[in-house]
This record gives sequence, structure tokens and C-alpha cells, in this order.
Amino acid sequence: MKRLFFVMILVLLFMTACQNEDRVWVYIDPIQCELTDWEQAWYEDHDSTLTLWHLKTDLGKFSYIIQYYAEEKNATIFEMKHTYPREAVIALCGVPHCDRYHCYILEDDLLQMQLLGFTLEE
Repeated sequence: MKRLFFVMILVLLFMTACQNEDRVWVYIDPIQCELTDWEQAWYEDHDSTLTLWHLKTDLGKFSYIIQYYAEEKNATIFEMKHTYPREAVIALCGVPHCDRYHCYILEDDLLQMQLLGFTLEE
């Protein structure tokens, strides 16, 4: 019984420590005619086609993006959301799309994510 109590205390301490890590929101605005890191990885893994990528739901994309950053960039994304901050966009290469990807990450991963093109949300 004492062992079970001790194990429960350890689990609670571990969970509390994990929850107290500082986390921040970052975002990235994909650029027209350019592939994001995760789109490039998808393109290479799926016979050089993005058709299936564009048919995925947000949930499906989030799952792939989270796994990609964990495996390829050693960064943990805890939560994601997809917004549309711009109503209309000129269809020119080099111009941001109308959508934006937001990622909830460890503050310790902030510099790495900024080097990958993400911006800290204010």
C-alpha cells in the first residue's frame, strides 16, 4: 500500500513538473509558390505530389506537422490551430497565403522555431 502511494506521488510530481514548463504560441504564414518544411517533407515522402496534402483535414495536417517537427526538428508542438487572418490575397509568388498556422511550443524551442520561420505571438 505504501508503495502504491509512493508511486502515485511520483506520478503527480512528474505531471505537475511537465505542466509547469513555460510554453508560448508561435505562428507561420505560408508563402505562395514556396513549400513549408512540412510540405516539402510530405512532397518527398509521397511521390512528389501535394494533391493528397491539400485534401487532408486540418486534424490530419496537424498530426503530420506535429510528428514531423518531433522527428525531424526535435521540437515539441503541444497544440495547433489554423486561422485565416487575411480575407483576400493577391495570387503572386512570394506573397503570404491567407492562412496562418499557430503552434503551442516549449519556450525552450522558441529560437529554433524562429530560425525555421515562425514568429512569436504577442
